[in-house]
Amino acid sequence: MLTAIALPWLGAVFRADATGMPANSLAIGVFGTTTVAIPLAAITPQGTPGCSLLVSPDVLSVLVPSGGTAQVGFAIPRSASLAGAVFHEQVVPIELGATGGIV
Repeated sequence: MLTAIALPWLGAVFRADATGMPANSLAIGVFGTTTVAIPLAAITPQGTPGCSLLVSPDVLSVLVPSGGTAQVGFAIPRSASLAGAVFHEQVVPIELGATGGIV
């Protein structure tokens, strides 16, 4: 579940918590200005049916979850041209096996 903890104001940092992350994992924070529908299986062989990338990958960040939660943030420039702009966010968990490989 992705929950906003700081609102997206111009000149501020938008923050959100992604909960339910696997114990041994990394996560990718995906930020974009448009929506897409790319099956994860088209990106990585570990992608399962029904899982899709739903945000255009304009900005990516690597997250390290702790206690099943990953905190993601995105700095929004103080620019009047961004007033009313729509940004989309998605967090994609990557579960790691005992040897460090993606499972």
